[in-house]
Formats: sequence, C-alpha cells, structure tokens
Amino acid sequence: MADHPRQAYEAARAFGAFQQLLCDMNPEDIHETIPFFHHPRRRFDHLEKAAETDEAVCVIDLDTVMPGSVLYDFGDMVRTMTSPTAEDEEDPDKTFMRMPMFEAVVKGYLETARDFITPQEVSKPAFSGLLITLETGIRFLTDYLEGDVYFKTKKERHNLYRARTQLRLAESMEEQMPEMEEYVRKCFQTVNG
Repeated sequence: MADHPRQAYEAARAFGAFQQLLCDMNPEDIHETIPFFHHPRRRFDHLEKAAETDEAVCVIDLDTVMPGSVLYDFGDMVRTMTSPTAEDEEDPDKTFMRMPMFEAVVKGYLETARDFITPQEVSKPAFSGLLITLETGIRFLTDYLEGDVYFKTKKERHNLYRARTQLRLAESMEEQMPEMEEYVRKCFQTVNG
C-alpha cells in the first residue's frame, strides 16, 4: 500500500528496473518457487471446489448477536432457510414453509446445541420460526409505511413485497405447526439418545 503518489511511483520505478535487469536471463535458469502461483484457471477451479462443498465454515451475520434467547437466531434461520422463494418474491402464493428444510435445520442445530439449550427453549424452536417471521414481516411493513427509511430498497413497493412474503411464510408455518413441533420433540429425543 502506498500513502501518496510518490511512493507508488518509486515502487513502480524500482520494479521496472528489477525486471529490466532480468530481461537477458535464460528463462530455463529460473525455477518456479511456488508452482502454479499465477494460474487463474486453476485458482478459479480451486475456489469453485472450495465454495461448492455445502459445508458450513462460519457464521457471518454477527451484527445481530446480542443478549436474548438463542431462539431468536434459530427462528431467523428457520425463516430464511425454509422458504423456496426470495425474501422479496412478488407473488406470495409461491411462498411456503418446506418441512424437509425445517427438519434439516432442527436436526443440525440440535446436534450441536443439545448441551446448552434449556428444556424451556427446546419446546419452542417451531414457534420461534413463526415468531421471527412475523416480526420480520412487521418490520418490513412498518418500514414501507414510514417511507422505506431502514431497509434498502431496489424497486417501488419493495418492502411491501417483503412484508407480504413474510406474512405468507408465517401463515404456512402456522398451518404446519403441529408437524413442526412433533418433529422437534422426536429429533431432540434422538440426539439425546
């Protein structure tokens, strides 16, 4: 990094002079210190392989880590992972809660959270998805009514579409709540042996 143009100029001048000194060298006399270091195709292939494993490596939504129930984050995970549509889908009829996705979220979470989740909390994961989805829908609708001052928007009625989608997702969760709660009970018993 250069702090001012003179530093950038001097670094570039020195690098050009260094390469000028190498111009008459036989390329066969130089060996590759790091094989394939500058090989864009290989770098891209490696990136694709690393990114397509579907294995979680970290949590990135750390701006919402605050005091409160662990079920707030769990509920938001249910909200974002169980719908087959984008958060701003304009047709709310395309939005519903996918039970297989809910089951996968519950199973993955309880496998790692079983040692700290309280009995009271373990009875509420299904409800937390519904609660946070409703809360998010309310936030989108409120922002729409206040003139879109909190959430960034890309089109007219963007937050209204978001609100309608969240409310439809919540409705689908409410319809499936007995099955959701039953799956949580069975899964918790299974992971606790």
